[in-house]
Amino acid sequence: LAVDPAGKQRSSQTGESEVDVLRRNRCTVRTPVAPIRIGIEAVMRRMDHGLIRIHPRCAGLILSLQQYRYPGLKSHEPDRQQGAKEAARVAAVMQTLRQQLPDLGTYSPQTNYFQSDAAQDQWGRHYAQLLAIKRSWDPTNLFRVHNGVGNITPPAARPK
Repeated sequence: LAVDPAGKQRSSQTGESEVDVLRRNRCTVRTPVAPIRIGIEAVMRRMDHGLIRIHPRCAGLILSLQQYRYPGLKSHEPDRQQGAKEAARVAAVMQTLRQQLPDLGTYSPQTNYFQSDAAQDQWGRHYAQLLAIKRSWDPTNLFRVHNGVGNITPPAARPK
């Protein structure tokens, strides 16, 4: 059997992956790894030849997926000018919000990945307290995420 590589993920309920279950039941399983571009191109070829039928209720999903951009995938290349314009619009709105609500912080999964002062931008005056709690409960920094508490280099400490 060929299984999507996601089938190797362990279930939070059972602790086993789908691949583990299949192998335990004496199935030979392959989990090929390929860039997402290859899968998208394969689906597009089948659609072009009428080999895949799309249920009408899936139309909205397909339209939303078509808006994603994938470098190297013909007709789905990123529009860097459009991206720069949208980033500038978001930055202008954020600047206004920061002026009106200084030191408030924000919901971190929706912040700019490349922000220059993530600690201040995400947690405001609460960062020092959050860092102390993080160091108390996770002294080895086992649980970490980009720009997360305990994983931020302050702007003053960065090389120029």
